[in-house]
Amino acid sequence: MMRILYLSGGNLAKKRGYTVHTAELARNFEKLGAEILVYAPSLGRFKGEGFRIAYAPTVNVRILRPVSFRLSLGAMLFFRLLFYGADIIYVREIPLFLAPFIMGRIFKKPTVIEVNDVAIDGFIGRPKNVFSRLKFYMRKISFLLSYRIIVANRQAKEILSEKYGICPDKFAVIPMGVNTDLFRPMDKNKCKDVLGLKEGVNYVVFAGTLYEFQGLRYLVEAAHLVLRKKRNVKFLVVGSGAEEKKLNSLVKRKNLAESFIFAGEKDYGVIPYYINSGDICVSLVTPERSRSFSFPLKIYEYLACARPVVAGNIKNASELLKRTVTPVVEATDPGILSNAIIEILECSSALKAESEQLRRLVAERFTWQKTAEKTLDLFRSLQK
Repeated sequence: MMRILYLSGGNLAKKRGYTVHTAELARNFEKLGAEILVYAPSLGRFKGEGFRIAYAPTVNVRILRPVSFRLSLGAMLFFRLLFYGADIIYVREIPLFLAPFIMGRIFKKPTVIEVNDVAIDGFIGRPKNVFSRLKFYMRKISFLLSYRIIVANRQAKEILSEKYGICPDKFAVIPMGVNTDLFRPMDKNKCKDVLGLKEGVNYVVFAGTLYEFQGLRYLVEAAHLVLRKKRNVKFLVVGSGAEEKKLNSLVKRKNLAESFIFAGEKDYGVIPYYINSGDICVSLVTPERSRSFSFPLKIYEYLACARPVVAGNIKNASELLKRTVTPVVEATDPGILSNAIIEILECSSALKAESEQLRRLVAERFTWQKTAEKTLDLFRSLQK
């Protein structure tokens, strides 16, 4: 049985993409016969089961939080390797933290790093300010010391290889996925009834964390143009985050409060009901973010529910996008974004067959089980 130590720097109590990613991958490692131990900061407890978690003591004071976590995690990792051992050290990138890679070399254990954002503090490549440059060089050292670097798409591989001078062969492109048992097509009206939403209303749904880079302000700017032609439409925003107050204020300034529903943060198992209540789902990012991030998890989740998707400013190539049912548009232009939303709303029933086709493609190729299988294959290749 392969023993994997999976290091994650995220607070697993938060309902965020990194929590979903960590939990789903860990669960599927276990299902495939591996023994997994996840390390995470002791800022909150994960509400779920299926894998073991060791919480690294972390002082929950802003200035002390990153230092205390790294020190305690380094000590726990050293103790684990010294007395119990492991087969693989798998690191979901933790900036300014070289301990796993150094220990991997000392104990002769393959260390693999997973990188989900090629940028550092908004910079792609060598940044100019001192702290960001420190992150850049420490990241390069972690790349050099790691056995493999996992990225979600070829664009990330090409950028990181060029900017850090790393051999392309050291990268492994493994797409992320979706839980297709949870995210599946359901009856729209039944889902609306469960959530207390109105029948006969067309819902445009966003489900995710409300960060500035999500570009939801573009949706607010386009909303009044949509409502001019389609009055019976509401915009349903599911999630919370740093940008929530700003978005609420912008909606009120635009006199759109009656057309927007901010549902707040919801449990993972409830999200499919919101997605299936929608006639169309959106995934938008800022142009800056589009150059540096992995393919959005939410798009897999939308498509697994067989819902049409308007993707804004998504530059990463994917066979799932740029179809009639999944147009990619310049979301910074309210006219373009609103027209894409209106066109799909007006022919959503005609797109059902294509939506179901994409659902099948996602179920065949982009599940968390597939991600875990490919990752385990990579781990096995490093043990030969």
